[in-house]
Amino acid sequence: MGSESSGVNVGFRLYLIFKLASISVILLVIPNVLLGQVPDTISLPADTLSNQLEIAGQDSIVSTGDSIAKIVKELPQIIEAFPASYKAGIWSWDRKAMLSSSALTLAELVELTPGIVSLKGGDYGAPETAVSFGLASGNIKIFWDGFEWTPLDTGVPDLSRITLAGIKEVRIERRMTGLRIELQSLAPTESIPETVIQIGTGDLGTNLLRAELVHPDVLGGSLTFAMDRLETRGTDFRNPGSLSGVGVRYALLRGSKGGLVAEFRSSAPQNNNVNFPKKMKRNDWNVRGRWRLLDGLIGEAFVGGSSLSGAQNNSENENFDVSRNQLGARTSYENGGLWAKGDVRFFPGRNLQRKTYDLELGGSYANLLTVEGFLRGEHWSTRSVSSLGIHAVTGPFLGLSLFGSLEDGTVGSPFIGETEIGSGLGEADTLGENLERFTKQNGSRLGVNFSWNGVDVSAAILSSSADSLRPLGFSLEKRVVSLPGKIQNGYEMGIVMPTPINGFGIEGTGQIWEEEMSYLPKTAWKGALTYHGLFKESENLEVWGKVGVIGRDSMLLRTLESNSTELTRVAASQKWFAYMQVRIVTVNIFIRWENILGKSDNYDFPGLIQPRFRTIYGIRWVLNN
Repeated sequence: MGSESSGVNVGFRLYLIFKLASISVILLVIPNVLLGQVPDTISLPADTLSNQLEIAGQDSIVSTGDSIAKIVKELPQIIEAFPASYKAGIWSWDRKAMLSSSALTLAELVELTPGIVSLKGGDYGAPETAVSFGLASGNIKIFWDGFEWTPLDTGVPDLSRITLAGIKEVRIERRMTGLRIELQSLAPTESIPETVIQIGTGDLGTNLLRAELVHPDVLGGSLTFAMDRLETRGTDFRNPGSLSGVGVRYALLRGSKGGLVAEFRSSAPQNNNVNFPKKMKRNDWNVRGRWRLLDGLIGEAFVGGSSLSGAQNNSENENFDVSRNQLGARTSYENGGLWAKGDVRFFPGRNLQRKTYDLELGGSYANLLTVEGFLRGEHWSTRSVSSLGIHAVTGPFLGLSLFGSLEDGTVGSPFIGETEIGSGLGEADTLGENLERFTKQNGSRLGVNFSWNGVDVSAAILSSSADSLRPLGFSLEKRVVSLPGKIQNGYEMGIVMPTPINGFGIEGTGQIWEEEMSYLPKTAWKGALTYHGLFKESENLEVWGKVGVIGRDSMLLRTLESNSTELTRVAASQKWFAYMQVRIVTVNIFIRWENILGKSDNYDFPGLIQPRFRTIYGIRWVLNN
């Protein structure tokens, strides 16, 4: 990099640090000014997030100390009773786990999940999604505090439109018939305000700014404000892009019985690639009331809407604006080891999906068996479909436990711009009722787990079947097609184990299929050497480290080669990475390295190269005011 570029980069970083300091003062002081609560000094207590962010099995990200009394007003929680684990096919990232991970975006967090194939359109700001078991359109669902985050212009959610700012927990359920991602918003849990600031910079003009304010007492209610911006100039500084967003949550609660919550989120990914929409802006809002009806019984009603606007094909003359509303109700009941959950959603207007419902029943007995069954339904304009399944995990006996799931049903998805393969290439469909697509599918996962003295090993047999395979529906796919379905059989395994060197560990997961399928490479793997150490009697010094790889074989895409009816193939991907974070009281200093071997042909779509090498470093600072 030339001296001129270096000077510009250093100048911009100094400006970014100054901007962060200004925003920090605003976030810390202005809310208290409005409330007449400005302290004489701003103190940083030794106690931090460790008391309010406790989760079993996760390492502490902050120091321990005397707990701060929790506020009385907390919204009762809709239960997620089935415990997260590799055996259950559920992974939960709470606040502590997210802050101690290398992930800066939701897409990067999902990519760390075993058995999920990440599909990126390039660098930050480009469309990206994730697929499990090769199932795309209609099989990936995202819920934000129970409100369904529906893709408005594609068959699957574009993860670049969702920011992690203001998110308390991410729960990922990887099922044989689809992927379900639950997002839970950040809310006050203590009697004092809290600010979390993340700032970073790095190669390729990459800069991060994320700020969150959680205040328990604003105008009689609680307030959460979050902002996020992650930008880059891209490979060779020729492909700038950015992810940005803002979120506001206000809750007016009545003791511990319940209350009313209003939320708003806006995101605006941008990328300079001519194959993507030039501008994109998405807004989501919802208002909901939740109440503890009886002991163990919680009910909620909500209404909300989503809108998406932008310019198609990098042209200001081809603007679009789509929107969708929804309203519904949720409930959960828990009594001892038994639980039940249910919800129903209505989508008014001329939308193809008119109504959905979901029912889950489960129970756990004396740590010997945990089992849950579900029934889900979709009502479309011309057809109603449903899916059902059961999941079970046994308790350990002599270190061994069994787990399994069986699922069967039909899902629907609207699809736009599809080209059929048959007696020639057909014309693309136009928007209308005929866009409904339905896929009948089933799957099973049966396995065994062995856990002893810190070693945890799992292995499972997989089977997945679908009568049709639908594309993603992304703008980066050209001449997309649907294909006849097939039965796929495979295996997966996972291991976590310590090493003889104190603090170091090994973790790895992998999938092997009998044959490849579109969006499903024959082999995919993730593995890492990890380190965690906690020092000093005060536990105010903590270190994390990780060196690992995320890889897959070559993969088929659901697109057609130019002047051919053959599917597109992309090369094998192998991304070595490293990450280190040091916590000193409440300040976390991190550095991460991407693609440290410099592999030059890592891409998920032809011509959309991902960064060859990049270092990002910065701080995460938790402030209790």
